[in-house]
Amino acid sequence: KRELNSITKKKITKKIMRENERRRLEVLQKQLGKKKEHTEIRMEKTSGRQSLTQQSTETFDVLEMSNTLFTEEAKQWRTKMMKIRKNPIFNVQFNLTKEEQREIAAEQVKILLQSGLLRVEDLHKSTKDFLSRIEQLALFPASAGVKVGVQILLFAGSILNLGTERHNKYLESASKGELPGCFGMTELGHGSNVERLETTAKYDENTQEFVINTPHRSAIKWWLGNAQMQGVICTVFARLIVKGIDHGIHTFLVPIRDPKTMKALPGVTIGDCGDKIGLNGIDNGFLSFKHVRVPRENLLNRFGDVSASGEYISPYKTNGRRFAAHMGELITGRVSIVVSSINIRRLATVITTRYAARRRQFGLSKLEHPILSYRSHQVRLMPILASCYVYEYVKRRIMDLYVAVKQDEEITEVELDDEVDSDDDEEMEYSDSPKVEKPQKEKAPPKAKSTKESSKKQTKTKEELLGELHALSAGMKAIFSWDTQTMIQECRNMCGGHGYSAYNLFGVMKNDHDILQTFEGDNTVLIQQTAAYQLKEFSKQFSSQIQAVYTMVKGGVGKTLSALNPASMLSNPNLCSGKFQLAAFSSRVQHLTQTIAMELRQRKKTYGFFKAWNDVVPMCVNLTRAFVEEQALKEFQKQIRVTKNREIRHILKLMRNVWALNIIQQDWIHFDNLISVNINQMRLLFEKLCERMSNHAVSLVDAFGLSDEFIQAPIGLAKGDYMNHILNTAIDLNRGNHQNIEDLPAE
Repeated sequence: KRELNSITKKKITKKIMRENERRRLEVLQKQLGKKKEHTEIRMEKTSGRQSLTQQSTETFDVLEMSNTLFTEEAKQWRTKMMKIRKNPIFNVQFNLTKEEQREIAAEQVKILLQSGLLRVEDLHKSTKDFLSRIEQLALFPASAGVKVGVQILLFAGSILNLGTERHNKYLESASKGELPGCFGMTELGHGSNVERLETTAKYDENTQEFVINTPHRSAIKWWLGNAQMQGVICTVFARLIVKGIDHGIHTFLVPIRDPKTMKALPGVTIGDCGDKIGLNGIDNGFLSFKHVRVPRENLLNRFGDVSASGEYISPYKTNGRRFAAHMGELITGRVSIVVSSINIRRLATVITTRYAARRRQFGLSKLEHPILSYRSHQVRLMPILASCYVYEYVKRRIMDLYVAVKQDEEITEVELDDEVDSDDDEEMEYSDSPKVEKPQKEKAPPKAKSTKESSKKQTKTKEELLGELHALSAGMKAIFSWDTQTMIQECRNMCGGHGYSAYNLFGVMKNDHDILQTFEGDNTVLIQQTAAYQLKEFSKQFSSQIQAVYTMVKGGVGKTLSALNPASMLSNPNLCSGKFQLAAFSSRVQHLTQTIAMELRQRKKTYGFFKAWNDVVPMCVNLTRAFVEEQALKEFQKQIRVTKNREIRHILKLMRNVWALNIIQQDWIHFDNLISVNINQMRLLFEKLCERMSNHAVSLVDAFGLSDEFIQAPIGLAKGDYMNHILNTAIDLNRGNHQNIEDLPAE
């Protein structure tokens, strides 16, 4: 009898497991063309339209989500750029030599520049439109996109931003690619520390020329894109020396090749930096100068000039302030990296998600289950997918800041108030995970205000906008590129052996994206700018004057800081509340800022400011991440509030919750002392939210609107069977496979 009871219990347990598994797969099966009886999320309606991904149906209005994710300008320019992208020359090719890659990239750049859509003059005339066009370069092979960036943003951009009216004659031919140029900042001995570059430019009063010289090997210009093959002129960053006085770094237009013969000019040595980890379509070269003379007019003189008689003129009194203004104009590159990084992340996510929805392995029934149905897969992939949405709106934020600064506009800030969204608690209501106890309310809350009534508005000055732009773009460039590099690898891992195939592009993405972590500034150097800005803003809470970091840390802040920490409101929270998440993220920033300020204060007394700052840089990395993630959450929450479509708003909140709870878990060491929650309950809730989000994963990547012509990866195509795509690609691209093909089994 006991044995019989034991067998019966096992059968019942097995039956329950099968039933739970069946229920868990229902939504995913619907995406694969199966019948589904109910929806997990309370929607006004479910579209039921055919998905972009073949054999699937939309779980929400994908077009509406796409309209929420992308601005009208971005969609218009994507349509125009995709017409160019359809040219077969832009298709990914494999097993090419470095020289072949360079030749192809040069042809691709020629087509892009001759389209007339990337005129550098538009950077000032119609900045927002120009940025939307630059954003679409992510649709093209990375080498071509970076080469265009070097030509338009760096070379032509430095002429536009650092030069004056006398240099405008170069801009049109540079935009068309008729004047190929390169950007001569980095040297063999100096990269991030631009202020210590060693190339010299001495003024000769007798001939009214600058003499450009490379004094020793560490001053050789290095890693210059377009230098080895195509560049005929270079914007060279060098130390300006007039009458024996070093006036610091200035920029000069220096011809390096005869445009007819393409041979190096006298005194100029041009070399090849050789093979790289990625981006081998770019002809990175090095330059050395031996008494090369250029006219006085070739000095880009917006921030400093030299008269014919040798008098130095500048609106800035010190080299430091002039250098800061000089470098501040070169921020376009950072903004473009932020845009590129998030777009590469989306491509990796599309490929991984579509593969996960179709790839079947294991299961209790005869029909194996899609790997997207497994929780271990969901908790890895869903946070990455959510980040592709969350970061879109803070990306828009820096683009708006950039436009405001370039066109001398004001921005009216809309600050979120402390009210909870009216439907913030809904996420907890649909979740079957353990509930987290909510605090008891002593009295009824005040009547909810409208968004307009409850939001606080603030108009910032141009100086404030510029400071925020530099800090946010530096931090975002670092955090975006670091995270995307990690996520590409994780996506590759989630695609198993097929992810290791070069044809599925993870290797290309990983290698080509890698340089973004050091390009336009090493990430660990850039985060210090963001951290210094945060400390400076923090110091304003203790003084009516704007103070530099070293002034702020002199003392007297310790007791006041504790009153600013909102941790007291974070006990027993609703983890899916936007109010809780914003408070938690803000508390983390406040706590890290306080910690760094106190460390600086203590260490400065003993070691001096330089060593004290050097000692807290590791903590600055944490502060910068916290700051960027806080800003991202704020901007995403603003988007949720203005989204009118109820089902889209539900999905956005779901992604916000997955993203926010994932960050809290990953960085628990910096949240532990700020919030009072049961970490195990939070983990269970996070897993359930990932499971629910996975039901919509295919529709979410469809909303990116990436066509098969762009994706190309066999396992990530929207149409057809991924196994046939894999096999056909292998057969087509490897000649040895063309024998005995007829002996392969049928589909």
